[in-house]
Amino acid sequence: MKSADYESLEISQQHQVWSTTKRPTETLNAALKTNHNVILIFSVTMGGGFQGFARVLAGADTKYKEEIFKRTYNCTIKYCGNFRIEWVVKQVQFPYSRLNGFPNNPLNQGFTIMQSCNGQELTESHGNYICS
Repeated sequence: MKSADYESLEISQQHQVWSTTKRPTETLNAALKTNHNVILIFSVTMGGGFQGFARVLAGADTKYKEEIFKRTYNCTIKYCGNFRIEWVVKQVQFPYSRLNGFPNNPLNQGFTIMQSCNGQELTESHGNYICS
């Protein structure tokens, strides 16, 4: 049985769309205003690493593919608008062990990258290392 996290990734890859909750949506929209390239790095709960990367093409839009990731009766997640994305790398396995000795993330109170939450920003050097 696949976890909800993996199912969400499959839906995202199939439809080239991503949605998240209020705080990460605000963070992504702000990043799009000041950065040419905004990349999402995906990790699923208990996945042991990163599973893929996608480029954000446009800010959150409540009308864009609104049928995907919308709140349903059984879903407790309060999604905001959907982001139009383009998957760069799908179903990669970048194990956390490759980050042993790698500098902690100053944009996350000095925690390791593995302790990042949904919508956590990374420094450019951290992102480049993971995505290369």
